[in-house]
Amino acid sequence: MARLLWTAPLLSVMTGLVSMGAGDFLVPMLRTRLGMRMDAAIGNCLVLMAVNAVVVSGLLLLRGQEFPLGVVLWASAGVVIGGQIGPRLAARVPDQTLKEVFIYGLSLVGIHVLFKA
Repeated sequence: MARLLWTAPLLSVMTGLVSMGAGDFLVPMLRTRLGMRMDAAIGNCLVLMAVNAVVVSGLLLLRGQEFPLGVVLWASAGVVIGGQIGPRLAARVPDQTLKEVFIYGLSLVGIHVLFKA
């Protein structure tokens, strides 16, 4: 796993450039390269994205930019609620179904990016 750690920051930068989440690329990589279950891959990806958010927030504050506290509070509520509901659903839904839902979601994001460009 240590030899793949460089991919998270690289994919974070790349996905930031196209306004997509890092999870769109990291979850399939964790599934195929490391053989993780879908719920474990999603959980690990959430931790990586949380670290990403903390680092970017710190950089914003260091540069003296305005910190959108209202957005953070609303997003935090969604993260807490989704963090409780998501793992429970992932444990009950078969791995193949989660994979298909993820693929459809990724396809919709791709279509959205194409039409937005």
